[in-house]
Amino acid sequence: MIKILRPLILISLAFILVGCFKSSFEAKQGKWIPLFNGKDLTGWTPKFAGHTLGYNLNNIFRVEDGLLKVSYEDTEEFKGDFGHLFYETPYSHYRIRAVFRFTGEQLPGGPGWAYRNNGLMLHSQDPITMGLDQKFPASIEVQFKGNKFVDGQPTDNKTMGALFNPGTTARVNGEKVVQAQTSSPVFEGTEWCTVEVEVRGQEEMIHYVNGEEVLRSTDFRLDRGAPIGSGFIAIQAETHPTEFKSIELMLLDPPATATKTGTNNKAPEGYTSLFDGETLEGWKVHPKSVGHWKVLDGVIDYDALSEAPGNERHLWTEKSFGDFELHVDWRIKELNGLYPVPIILSDGTYKKDEDGKVITMPTPNADSGVLIRGEMKSQCNIWNWPVGSGEVYGYRMDKSMPAEVRAAVTPSRKADNPIGEWNKYIITMKGDRLTVNLNGQTVIENAKLPGIPQEGPIGFQHHGGKNKDGEYNNSASLVQFRNIFIKEL
Repeated sequence: MIKILRPLILISLAFILVGCFKSSFEAKQGKWIPLFNGKDLTGWTPKFAGHTLGYNLNNIFRVEDGLLKVSYEDTEEFKGDFGHLFYETPYSHYRIRAVFRFTGEQLPGGPGWAYRNNGLMLHSQDPITMGLDQKFPASIEVQFKGNKFVDGQPTDNKTMGALFNPGTTARVNGEKVVQAQTSSPVFEGTEWCTVEVEVRGQEEMIHYVNGEEVLRSTDFRLDRGAPIGSGFIAIQAETHPTEFKSIELMLLDPPATATKTGTNNKAPEGYTSLFDGETLEGWKVHPKSVGHWKVLDGVIDYDALSEAPGNERHLWTEKSFGDFELHVDWRIKELNGLYPVPIILSDGTYKKDEDGKVITMPTPNADSGVLIRGEMKSQCNIWNWPVGSGEVYGYRMDKSMPAEVRAAVTPSRKADNPIGEWNKYIITMKGDRLTVNLNGQTVIENAKLPGIPQEGPIGFQHHGGKNKDGEYNNSASLVQFRNIFIKEL
């Protein structure tokens, strides 16, 4: 049985999370690791247009004789259900190489352009966010292309390792493109071929065919302009049978953070520290919050149990700020209970089932945020939702806001580190425009926040607490903060 990327069982029209997110293989820097085991599809999840995530239409994706196959032996005719097989772990900086060949004849009814066509979908959107009938994930595709030869000559000139960008853009030689050919030879594609890609986050991909560099692409963005520097990996089922001898991955060291954020709560040059690592001097702590918001081992620690009224439960700076660049490290300490987490689409709306009901996944959760200019509405969220941290919940949920505003405050990618690990925000506020960088990736870019005050304090959000049984509820803000630096602009 296929191991689902994020194991889900459909119960009462809701997807229920029943597994963990741990990768099947432990990837390490500088070491090639296989992404399939030669026996079955453990670690991979299919998604076919018109079918729910995890349904392997006609057993098209299969492993036989040690090969991962795209097989149409049990399919009579193409009916528009393009398929993709997703690996369970998203990556940002890595090398990936695939050894493959095309076999047999194209499935009847398949489009002409799909003849001997497959590819690696890189920086792909999370498949759980795909629409039921969505044909291709938003991604950067490195294409595998074979050609028909007649009398020893190709009838077309399709090159291997070419670029195609469903729902995204890239740059080649400085020019913005959605597709680009390469300098590779023209192949029939029926012999084993090796395509390798060096992926450097949002900055660059280097395409290789049989060891030779054939293309460089840069500056990867969603169609609406948001940069993308990480995502899932998938292969395709586009109507031509394909065999993969191997798909391997090697992690690369990510680049150093672009902006130095200091250590031990000491601000770098040009910045002012908002936390000295020892006291809460400069912060407003309500009497009923004393001992709940506290300093613990050089970090601001919160137990989610303040009994202060309303907005005074949050931790606010005494000073107000207008335009600024704020650096703050944060981490979620632990998760509790199950929260009905919705799947948020790129336009800020919720994914719904066929009856129009919001699809949710009961998931362990925590909830906090960085509050901007004294407003709960303009918080940059911290949580464990699939959409990722950084979204501006108050604006995304405000149906009176224009669609473009709600879309812009929705993260372009989930860039959170695992629960318990530290994350780094760089939050830039200029006028009514917000940019949020999380762990080196820009997840919100120049989003407009209509009506936000011109200035106000910065806050850390209280959320949740304990239930009557004394157990933490499913959205308690069990968080810590450190290295909090600001530069007024």
